[in-house]
Amino acid sequence: TRTGEEGGMTRADWQDSGDARTPRREFAEPEMTEDGFLIYNSDVGENPRIVYVFPGVVKGGVNRARDMTADRVKANLSAYPNTIVVVAPTHKTSWESLRSVGETALGGRTPSSKRLVGHSGGARGVKDALRSGDEFDKITYADPEAAHLMGRDFDHSRSTMHYNPENWSEKLGAPTTDLAGEMGEDHAHL
Repeated sequence: TRTGEEGGMTRADWQDSGDARTPRREFAEPEMTEDGFLIYNSDVGENPRIVYVFPGVVKGGVNRARDMTADRVKANLSAYPNTIVVVAPTHKTSWESLRSVGETALGGRTPSSKRLVGHSGGARGVKDALRSGDEFDKITYADPEAAHLMGRDFDHSRSTMHYNPENWSEKLGAPTTDLAGEMGEDHAHL
């Protein structure tokens, strides 16, 4: 059991580096599309890794959660070379839209790895992505709204959940522990 940084998300969790000593490069400023998607590119060459991110829900405006997620990416995540991170404008963004922006960012290249991250209310977008039938090498649920991910016959074998009970009331936290039970002990970090 671990809680980690920022509600359970560490650089190694986002990057799956396995070695915190691995040299990293900082992300440059993101590109913002007309529709409000943020795209981080890091020395993209052939077969880049792509990470799709659905932000959570916060008070303070439609794009505040996206911007907070982007700040977290910038502050806590140094990219490996050959990585693209695409952050959706909101937790309600469709998977089709996020995937389309990612495909454009890939520019016709085949990704070496496809990752999916959903923070809090971003579990709604993760649900849509999982229902699509698209395959992901790794899926991270970060303090998820568990109701979107429970009892849906989703294969959680490539998923990891990071949950910080301090971020949730007792009423809202109970479903997350139920989701942890569905996922199995190896995948949930409470």
